[in-house]
Amino acid sequence: MTRASPFADRSARAELRTTAWAVWVPLIVVLVGAIVVTATTKATMRELTQDPTTVLDAPFYIGYVSNLGNVLWAAVVGICAFAAISVVGPGRVWRPFLLWSGVFSAVLLADDLFLLHDEILPRYAGISGELYGISYVAGMAVYLVVFRKRILQTNYPLLLAALVLFGISVVVDLGSKPLANIFSSNLVILAEDGSKLLGIGTWLAYFVSVGRRALRLPA
Repeated sequence: MTRASPFADRSARAELRTTAWAVWVPLIVVLVGAIVVTATTKATMRELTQDPTTVLDAPFYIGYVSNLGNVLWAAVVGICAFAAISVVGPGRVWRPFLLWSGVFSAVLLADDLFLLHDEILPRYAGISGELYGISYVAGMAVYLVVFRKRILQTNYPLLLAALVLFGISVVVDLGSKPLANIFSSNLVILAEDGSKLLGIGTWLAYFVSVGRRALRLPA
């Protein structure tokens, strides 16, 4: 039996259009941005498009823990987006929770990946990292209140564990100077970034659980 060309399928054509607008256009904008940066600064295209370890001629393992954290954040965003798009029937009640969870995770990913509160906002927008951190706490509080009923229907101890681990990372970060007088700097950094990585991994496990629950509901 001869298979019909996907271009003859209306849904396939719709997927192509969606891909063009949701994937190609944003990425082309990114590439145009790279051209603008190289034209207006001393940055080279190589510096913008290649891995930092390659550009800096650094060992491959530099920053690998941070890179792993970003991969885990991205996995959460992908899972939330896929589950929100895929839920049908009664499962649609999970869509707002999944969408906003994905958005919140994407913001956290962008912060880690582009050093928003560490460098970009303080240097270019005059917004202190502390103020940005407070906005995270406020945003998380609103998120937990708005979706409390939905969260209570999930394996929420995983979510609580993730929040505790994030809290430990923040506390260690705030007390890093006095702690460095007691413990070695390597141990303090490990406590801060290690608890954060464990928190991101637990956050991912939680949303894997939420996504599975939402998608298993009968249509």
